[in-house]
Amino acid sequence: MIYFIECGKNVKIGYAKSDVDKRIAILQTGNASEFKVLKVIEGSISLEKAIHKKLSAHHVRGEWYKLNQEVKEAIKNPIGEDEAGLTLLNKNIGFKCSEVELEYFSTESKRLGITKSELFRRMVRAVRETGGIVLLEKALGVEN
Repeated sequence: MIYFIECGKNVKIGYAKSDVDKRIAILQTGNASEFKVLKVIEGSISLEKAIHKKLSAHHVRGEWYKLNQEVKEAIKNPIGEDEAGLTLLNKNIGFKCSEVELEYFSTESKRLGITKSELFRRMVRAVRETGGIVLLEKALGVEN
């Protein structure tokens, strides 16, 4: 899980393997200012690093970033529609998309009435739950 916590004029973007509340409580213990949880999303350490990279221009220290309007917008949609699929699939399962496959994702997300981000999240979740890229490749009609 990836969490976004506000403290004053900054936001911490971090990763917790399981219990986000416990992680935030531990962080809060060492901080005199009260934290405000802005958002918690599913994601891996790789996704956390991708978000850090995306917001590097606003970096303060460690996992802390200046909480300005651009960062607030990024928190609303942490990985962005344009890069969501490639970030999730490439970073989490090593899947590379061709132009044809990207068009498939675009068409399929429209058909299902969901965003590309949600389609990719569902696909990554399915791969994690089944433990295999083979099923994803078969579902997409991609053979390696």
